[in-house]
Amino acid sequence: MDVAKVPGPTLIDLPQFSSAVHQRTLELASQLAKPYEKHPEFNRFKSLVDSYLGEGKTLRALGVSVGAFLAEGSYLSFPPDGFIRDLGVAMEFYQASALVHDDLIDKVDLRRNHQTIQVAAGKFLPPAAADATAVLVGDYLLSLTHAVANLALAEKEAQLATQLHDYIAGITAEVAWGQYLDILTESHPLTDPQGLKAHVLDVITVKSGRYSVMHPLVLGALAVGGSADLISALQTAGTAWGLAFQMRDDEIGIFSEESVSGKSVSSDISEGKRTVLLALTLERASAAQKDTLLAALGNREVTASQILAVQEIIHATGAYQVHEELIGLQLEKGFAAFGGLSLDTKHQQVLQEFANLLVNRRY
Repeated sequence: MDVAKVPGPTLIDLPQFSSAVHQRTLELASQLAKPYEKHPEFNRFKSLVDSYLGEGKTLRALGVSVGAFLAEGSYLSFPPDGFIRDLGVAMEFYQASALVHDDLIDKVDLRRNHQTIQVAAGKFLPPAAADATAVLVGDYLLSLTHAVANLALAEKEAQLATQLHDYIAGITAEVAWGQYLDILTESHPLTDPQGLKAHVLDVITVKSGRYSVMHPLVLGALAVGGSADLISALQTAGTAWGLAFQMRDDEIGIFSEESVSGKSVSSDISEGKRTVLLALTLERASAAQKDTLLAALGNREVTASQILAVQEIIHATGAYQVHEELIGLQLEKGFAAFGGLSLDTKHQQVLQEFANLLVNRRY
């Protein structure tokens, strides 16, 4: 199936989709906050919660709609509506929860051009309490994931509702396990780039790739009774595209402008974030280039000139090009997963557009 050559007008209107999902997310956040809204302190807490809502790419919500569309032929509407939309909103709450916790673990200061929770809370709390607040905000957002899923599935058969609730709970467990593996990655020696690359691929598959792409697709298909063959294809394609999605994210983290990505261009370098791109660069770097890389990676005081030097080394070693080729291979692997299915032109085009949105982006 040569999905890349499917003709026709654009079928996915992401701006309209995102606008509706963000509106519904904020609406449900306010609705579910009613038990606490009379407390004098709650407005400040909710402002922290809301700082991670109402923005972002909504690709996880879109994945739920795409999975349902492939399984049943509807549910991909602009603006979206119904229980599939709300299942997607639940995944957006989950994404917000994961980002809050991830930003705390990684000591990130900026997200979507806003201060992260621990930084914002640090304006009125001591550092330890500000960090604890980030944990609690993330937990609160996680609770909204399950509350919204419950609302979405309230009128569905008990067996289906239980299956999907279990599936969402499994996502939480898997990402927590992946986050632990990611923490271990930070101590992986940079002198072993091949071992680092294998370890990073394992981590990003579990921690981010699957919950970003595969799980939303499968969740949507399961919700409308998708066939076993389709579910299997979505698992294979979603895992491959999830890797490509995260690998693109790692490029953006080093090369994108802050005004576009919404995060500091220095953050991944100053954190010493272990990525496939970094491992490929270390494999190919000269001794002098490695010295330059190691002086910048994990350096919280990294300078603009050091960042520029790292960027130049990534290109000079050929690592960037190899990384691009690996992203392309994952895209092809994903498309190949649907080879045994009889998908019409419209379904093929939606797959192509969704894959392009995952990978061909600047933020």
